[in-house]
Amino acid sequence: MRRTVDGNSAGETTTGLRRLLSLPGLYNAYDTLVGNPAVRRAFVQDFVRAAPGANLLELGCGTAKLLRYLTDVTYTGIDISEAYIRAAWRRYGSRARFVVGSVTETNFGPRHSFDIVMAFGLLHHLDDASAERALSRAKEALKPAEVLNAQAGKGIKAKAGNRRKNAAYVRQGEWFFIPAGGMAVDEKLVLANEPLSRGAGSKPHWAEFCYRMGGETVYVCAHRPNGVTLSQYKVILARKPKAKGWGWRTMLRDAAVYVKGRIRHADHATITLHGWHRVLMNTEGQSKAMRNVAFLD
Repeated sequence: MRRTVDGNSAGETTTGLRRLLSLPGLYNAYDTLVGNPAVRRAFVQDFVRAAPGANLLELGCGTAKLLRYLTDVTYTGIDISEAYIRAAWRRYGSRARFVVGSVTETNFGPRHSFDIVMAFGLLHHLDDASAERALSRAKEALKPAEVLNAQAGKGIKAKAGNRRKNAAYVRQGEWFFIPAGGMAVDEKLVLANEPLSRGAGSKPHWAEFCYRMGGETVYVCAHRPNGVTLSQYKVILARKPKAKGWGWRTMLRDAAVYVKGRIRHADHATITLHGWHRVLMNTEGQSKAMRNVAFLD
């Protein structure tokens, strides 16, 4: 457990009944009495849906009651109550990291790029300005580590980090495009008018010029939008000969992708990238809700 002392409560309300509930024992008893355990279980199962190995951050974690329903994850919990964090650490300290501090100010720690950020019963404890600040920080924590490193390298401040374009990257929807400097490519392998897709039937972003490295070759069609390997493809055709007419195309899954020129999408304004840019996607792909999503190019 790491203790962080903040100068003030940053808009967090701890008076009246909430003052009584600041005692972990009373809080846990009240929580059980009003039926919150069932609600928490449903919240984790139906909305969080964390995939094994996911890196989770919980803001306002209290005594970390959500952790009871989360297995095989990397968990960081932050709460302003030292008593709550002490109770959480006694129960879950062997498989979690806890920080005492304000969700609006405290450093999230070394694993600052998270796959999922959760807040259960937090916002009503905050005033409007603090709630906005907490949500902004949650959004920042979901950026890929490469994006955060690029921001740090360019000295990007918090406000500029929320813009769609700054010195570190250009953003279109959930995609980040990071300048690749003087990258040299084999011009014979540059593709024109290529789709970038999260898979699962999502609308693609179309890149005027695209160059890719590595990745896994897969076969994609409307019936298998995330792609299948060659062996899986052969099994499908053997079992369903008519599947040969499904309109398959060969693509790369999870390749390192670089693009430049005009980037188009049906739901976003077209952007123009001068020079090669690395393509990265927000890290929420680690949630089970996104486990059938693949980076297809």
